[in-house]
Amino acid sequence: MALNQFQTSEALYALKPDVAWTISDGNITWPSDGGTQPNASELEAEWNANHKHKWARKDEYPDVKNQLDSLYKDIIAEKLDATGEFAKAIKAVKDKHPKGS
Repeated sequence: MALNQFQTSEALYALKPDVAWTISDGNITWPSDGGTQPNASELEAEWNANHKHKWARKDEYPDVKNQLDSLYKDIIAEKLDATGEFAKAIKAVKDKHPKGS
């Protein structure tokens, strides 16, 4: 899988946070004093291990308004545990997109 520019940037920031690289139209400009530039396999491995699940989850979580409404209903029903609708909804997304997947 080829990473898009956003994914590449996220992986580069994680791997080389102190290097002043730039990326434009998918092309990385690497400074001569930046050490070794990560290759595509290293960038993809970083993205898959530490970022992919976050963005997959982000798109599937209920919006904040609905989360708060669900949480309020759970408070009223005295279900502030794993049996509440709020907890079940969040768990479903986390189970669908576990870390490292």
